[in-house]
Amino acid sequence: NTFDEEHAAFAASRSSEFVFVPSDAKHNEILDQHSDTSDADTKLPLVVLGERGSGKSALLASWLNRRQQTKSKDEFLFAHFAGCSPRSQQLRHVLYRLATALIQFFNLREMKVPKTEEGLRWSLNRFLAAAAKKHFPARIVIVIDGVDLIQGDNAQQGQLHWLPTDIPPGVRFILSTVEFDKSLTPHSKAGSVRHLHRTYTELKRRKCPEMKLDPLGVEVRHGIIN
Repeated sequence: NTFDEEHAAFAASRSSEFVFVPSDAKHNEILDQHSDTSDADTKLPLVVLGERGSGKSALLASWLNRRQQTKSKDEFLFAHFAGCSPRSQQLRHVLYRLATALIQFFNLREMKVPKTEEGLRWSLNRFLAAAAKKHFPARIVIVIDGVDLIQGDNAQQGQLHWLPTDIPPGVRFILSTVEFDKSLTPHSKAGSVRHLHRTYTELKRRKCPEMKLDPLGVEVRHGIIN
């Protein structure tokens, strides 16, 4: 559908801009290790951390492209890029895409996709648990790039009230976010103390593993320009 085409086009554009640097081999290895399932094990979400422009989207798009070609056919691989379009930052849109994809892939015909954001939030873990039971070990990989940009109804941007704390076995989340909140209040001065972004603060509170991307160096940026 058009939603999926929008995300595929965004991923293709980011993937084509991707410039491989030696540290990316390590990053790809970490992403693969997190996504792989040996048995019915549970894992907290993996956080891909970096400032805007550090290459998070490009790295994930490139990894997703490679994973898509090498994964086993029973692995469910879902990608959502919040920077893709304004509607991609709406929580209802994210959860609707994910629930619809799970129903189609795992043939969950008895389940219906709720119409409201609240219904989608309450149903998310039910969808994940039902999908995880369809194959043993379950292989469900959900990548959300720019999770700090996602906005729910009556919630602050980047709030993670929708993300299950009790993730079913075999379900893997990979979430990218900025580390610091760049929005300055009227009373704050440039160069003043930087505050951790609320999204990162919540993931840190949940003790999620992290993979940090350093800002692209001058040589790499020069390579992109040329």
